[in-house]
Amino acid sequence: MRIVAASNKDLLESTLTGEFRLDLFFRLNEFAIAVPPLRERKEDIPYLAKAFLDTTNHELNKTVEGFSKGAVESLLNYRWPGNVRQLRSVIRRAC
Repeated sequence: MRIVAASNKDLLESTLTGEFRLDLFFRLNEFAIAVPPLRERKEDIPYLAKAFLDTTNHELNKTVEGFSKGAVESLLNYRWPGNVRQLRSVIRRAC
């Protein structure tokens, strides 16, 4: 069995303060994948937005074709504190 887990906290630091068990950290940290926040990889935003648009169109039986240039610029200029989940929610609401 493999467990895929994500956290917005530094778990190694949390082990030092006693907030997270060290043995559990090492069990979960066999293959660590560091994914930078969305605001640090803005080049992904248009692709993710299009993927979320396609999925939302299918799920909600919509026919939204794409984004205006101004909409894309707005998406690129926003800081996305909620990361990819927030982007997905924004696209779904816009549809």
